[in-house]
Amino acid sequence: MKTTSLKNSILITAFAVGFIWCFKAFELNFNINLSWLGVYPLALHGLVGIITAPLIHGSLEHIFNNTLPILVLGSFLIYGYPKTRWRVLITVWLLSGIGVWLFGRESYHIGASGLTHGVFFYLFVVSIFRRENTTPHRYLSTQRDLKCS
Repeated sequence: MKTTSLKNSILITAFAVGFIWCFKAFELNFNINLSWLGVYPLALHGLVGIITAPLIHGSLEHIFNNTLPILVLGSFLIYGYPKTRWRVLITVWLLSGIGVWLFGRESYHIGASGLTHGVFFYLFVVSIFRRENTTPHRYLSTQRDLKCS
């Protein structure tokens, strides 16, 4: 698997955020409400939202509140987990949408919060179980053991 530099990881994520901002700019420039592209629970017409809901935001405040978490978490995911990054992103995207479709209240659900929460959960859990020999604690204990020998 080809690794991606941190700079490229940030650029990829920034491009994705820019794509989301294009949807909001389209809404604002043409005075169109795209909320109907959100997830509407237990309705066939609401299934399209599983794919489109993370791209649509209700207000500028809403999109501002999702921009930084997407940039940070997306960059960490793309840079730190090259073997699983796209599989994780697709899985979190789909499962968060399906979960809202199955269990959400009767309303259109929009925004990338499910995506950011899912990626955060993945990064948190995997970082607990991931074993690295380069952590400061292991480095210090190795150096101490070498001096004692």
